[in-house]
Amino acid sequence: MASGSPSPAAATLTCRLGPDRVTKPIRTCGTQGPWHKGKHPGLILARRLKRKAAQVWLFASRFDVPATNNGSENAVRGYKLAAKISGCWRTLATLQRHCRIRSYLTTARSHGRHPLAAIRDALTGNAWMPPQPA
Repeated sequence: MASGSPSPAAATLTCRLGPDRVTKPIRTCGTQGPWHKGKHPGLILARRLKRKAAQVWLFASRFDVPATNNGSENAVRGYKLAAKISGCWRTLATLQRHCRIRSYLTTARSHGRHPLAAIRDALTGNAWMPPQPA
């Protein structure tokens, strides 16, 4: 090793000026040493994208397929949030009621109905039902 070059361990650390104006070492991507042949995360991702290119670009040719999975994540978010706030579901019956109401409101909203109008109609005995497929 040349006298002026840093050691391999020191080369993986960089310094930056922190908010307290003291230089602190921070780790960079290369701190684990050299990657095994063909095991770099970027290379693994590139290979996976190449192998599944038809699935990755499906949204570009079929407009009924969303570009992200936000719809799926949003559908689950309400259940996870309710469980997180209360800690757990006390009985299976309360979970089933919650799921039934949430599903009804989500379906009504996806068909252009206002959720409060759907609740009002359900409570007055005139529940909205989605149209039957032909």
